[in-house]
This record gives sequence, structure tokens and C-alpha cells, in this order.
Amino acid sequence: MTSETSGEPQPPERPGLCQAPSPIPDFVGRKDATERLTHALKPGARAAITGVVGMGGIGKTELAKVVAHRVARRYRDGVLWADCGDERLTDVADRWAHALEPSMEKLSGDDFPAKAASWRGLISGREALLIFDNVQPGQEIEPLFPPPGSRSTVLITTRHADHPALRGIEP
Repeated sequence: MTSETSGEPQPPERPGLCQAPSPIPDFVGRKDATERLTHALKPGARAAITGVVGMGGIGKTELAKVVAHRVARRYRDGVLWADCGDERLTDVADRWAHALEPSMEKLSGDDFPAKAASWRGLISGREALLIFDNVQPGQEIEPLFPPPGSRSTVLITTRHADHPALRGIEP
């Protein structure tokens, strides 16, 4: 019986492509949240966007790291990580494109809308987990979301429950 017919996740197309930082080795607790996210994050899942919201220091980023490493093998094109508190989104788009297509140094376009459009074209046929960690107020991450019908999934961590990117999802 192959792993495909047994329901086991397939290995990433590019083995080892998991940009999520390693979680702390002694991460404990948050069992319910870990299981809920692990279950929800699947390529092509109906709930394509999942959010983790809460005040600073409660472990949102560590939870995202743990879950990312648990589900990485489910995604043919791997796990892509953005630290939205420290990185410019244009740089994130270029880095992610290079991770998926090593020959591509940068996406076409000089500004964020153009790069985001190029990114959506690249990710549209892919199956990846896109993690937007530490999303800030007013930060427009939605242009980097995969297009509707994509088999890619988005995970967002933020302190801000009212962030527009979280509309329509359960934190």
C-alpha cells in the first residue's frame, strides 16, 4: 500500500523546505490548540486561513513553529515563513519566490502590488503552507495570499484580533 492510498502525507516536493524556525525543545501545553491547528492545516482545506491571536508572550509564534514542523510533510512545496514584525513584505515575496524557484532571484515588479501579483501567479499552482507571523496593525498581507481555489494554506499569528486579514476565520 502506498502512502498516498493509506492517507499518509506525501513528502515535500523539495525535501527539507521548511522555513519555520525550530521550536523550543521544551514546548509544553497548548495541546488543544496544537491539535486543532494540526488538524485544520491541510492542502486545499476549506478553512484555508487559520489565525492564532493573543497578547504578547503567550506563545503564538512557538505554537506556529511546532505546528509548522508537524504538518510540513503534508505540503508538496513546503512551509514558507514570514516574520511580519521584522521583514518588509516585498522582501518576503522575493525570498519565498526564490525558495520555490531557486533560479528566480527576485519577482518582477518594482513595487509591492506588482510583486504581489507575480507572487500570486507563482503560488497559484503550488501546495505550500504560508505562515505570516507577528502580523502588525495596518499591515496588508492579503496581497500575498494564494488565489482562491489554491491548495496552499495560510496561518497567521497576531496580537490584533481586529486585523482585516482575520475576517471570517476563527482564531
